[in-house]
Amino acid sequence: MKEGRLAPAFFVERGERRVRAPAMPMRKRLPVFVVSFRSEFLVGVEFSWRPWRMDDTARKMIVMDAGVSRFQLRAGALIWATDHILVHRAVGDPYWSLPGGRVELDESSEEALAREIDEELGCTATVGRLRFVIENFFELDGRKAHELGFYFDAELSRPLPFHESEIIHRVRDGNSDLEFRWALPTATTLHELDLKPRPLRDLIAAKNADFAHLVYRDVP
Repeated sequence: MKEGRLAPAFFVERGERRVRAPAMPMRKRLPVFVVSFRSEFLVGVEFSWRPWRMDDTARKMIVMDAGVSRFQLRAGALIWATDHILVHRAVGDPYWSLPGGRVELDESSEEALAREIDEELGCTATVGRLRFVIENFFELDGRKAHELGFYFDAELSRPLPFHESEIIHRVRDGNSDLEFRWALPTATTLHELDLKPRPLRDLIAAKNADFAHLVYRDVP
């Protein structure tokens, strides 16, 4: 069998389009791992630098595709009010998640979370302690996904409206409409909302102050 080369690629997301990032200055180079393999046996790993240049007006989400699989880096917030936790979803989705979004190139996860909160909730936030790291493997729309999620405590600079069960905030995010609500932090309620990733349900319900790192596979 001929020796092949596998090189995962980074993409810039622009609305519904995903385009390969063009060249950029030397000081902004990104690492690219090139793996050499023969049959099923790994024979070598090569580290190289591939130059990219990002348009400042483009969204630069960290997304890596390899065949039908996708890797993405996400930051999420644990925001509390009146013993309820804030959750959100795209309108029409059957599941909910913690507010946040994908990390962009040249951002720390804390910076990404503060940016996402400002964009989606219209206020600044103090990003606190890292509470959970979850390596989440799942399938969505026929694609296998590997998501690395960092979840932080966060405090908003101003309070949001409060209701125990109604939608309290809506915002347009790209091509999606997001809606936000408060939820009781019980395993039963979070299960009914189908909060994802699934391990968050028990972690939030336990109200454990300890740091947790989990690997969860929600794939057939």
